[in-house]
Amino acid sequence: MELSDLTLGFIGFGGMAQKDAPHYAKHVKRVLVSDINPEQLKKAAGMPNVEVRETNAAVAREADIWIVATTPISEVDRVFTNALQSAKLGSLAVDYTSVKSHVERAAKAPTTPEDISYTLMHPMRGPTLAPERQTHVLIHGERKSPLQQSLERLVMAVGGRVVFLDSAEQHDRIVSRVQSSTHFTYFALAQAYLAAGLVSEKSLDMPSMGYERNTLDHLKLLLSMRLCSQHKNNRNIYPAIAALNPFVPNDLDIILRTGNDIMTAANENNAPYLRDAFGEVRDFLGHGNIKEAEGELEELMQGEFTLADDTGDSNISLLHVGTAWAAMGDEAHPAKNMIFASPPYKIMALATLASFGKGLDASIRNALKPAVRSRDLHYWLALQRTSVPLITSLPPKGKEEFYSQILTDTATAIPQNVLDYSARRSNEIIERMKS
Repeated sequence: MELSDLTLGFIGFGGMAQKDAPHYAKHVKRVLVSDINPEQLKKAAGMPNVEVRETNAAVAREADIWIVATTPISEVDRVFTNALQSAKLGSLAVDYTSVKSHVERAAKAPTTPEDISYTLMHPMRGPTLAPERQTHVLIHGERKSPLQQSLERLVMAVGGRVVFLDSAEQHDRIVSRVQSSTHFTYFALAQAYLAAGLVSEKSLDMPSMGYERNTLDHLKLLLSMRLCSQHKNNRNIYPAIAALNPFVPNDLDIILRTGNDIMTAANENNAPYLRDAFGEVRDFLGHGNIKEAEGELEELMQGEFTLADDTGDSNISLLHVGTAWAAMGDEAHPAKNMIFASPPYKIMALATLASFGKGLDASIRNALKPAVRSRDLHYWLALQRTSVPLITSLPPKGKEEFYSQILTDTATAIPQNVLDYSARRSNEIIERMKS
């Protein structure tokens, strides 16, 4: 089928669908959208070739390819299952979530009509980025359909990149490697900044916080605040990712064990251990990759910030992330895990890689100073408080509610001007990365 003959549907018209619909609408016959929130549907007004439908079933009945782009993630399998019962004969069902195992179970259920094929799709970006030049992970179901190839062509028509994985299990495993090591550490950093009294109404301009020059200090603050801003805007995403991905508990266990070893060595003033441990991690990451990351960060910062200045920080959080990657193995290596191609994750990877560069010796010296160790303890306690319940036998809903409450308490305690500034500045940097 030619793309111009396709009807594309979005079930759920939140940030991702609103960003994507106008791009896809240029290449298909029409785009249909539905949402339980009428305010979201108002945003379709004026979008060329985009039509509103009152129900999810109406979209599924008319669309050749329909995409479930709803939140909360914990409800996607239910929405997916319900839409399957109304789906157009021979259509292709797609989902947009960043956790796939529970959706795959729904797609493979005995109640799924035999003429319906499915593809699990993960656009590797947030709702602030358009699909062009971004990676889209596709996992085609066992029932093959020409519409799966149409979906591939549609993504490429808007300038997106397509990569393939074999299963939801493979997807969730490699995604967990990235998201566990970044989401949890940066949310812990945000809590640590609050506990240390480094975030206030006066934090609107970074110089007042002492982060006016150093690239890594600046990025840690911006990216941790950016995650909090995103959670405050949509509280259904990060908690569900953590609670529903079956590989997160194992990865969090690795993160906690490696963190404990680092903090114990710092508390014991064991500089030889830290030098040896971080030296092994540096070898794992690769000197060439580290050097390249330093150069890319210097270019991205356009002279506003530098990696040269030693601000007295230990960068223990970034060094901890790299140590966890090494413990997880090649699947967590930023040069080998495709998830790091997404700009928000790539900028986090660059920061971690650069922390093992020319400032590593200074970071180790600083980690042994009592005043710095006190700040690092805030990070470590926050990470434990956030992570430990998620590796227990709590049911997914309980884990999701627990994690959501911690993130919400953190995000609401941060002044809105800090969240807005950090989101704007970090998005500017990510946009530079795209160009």
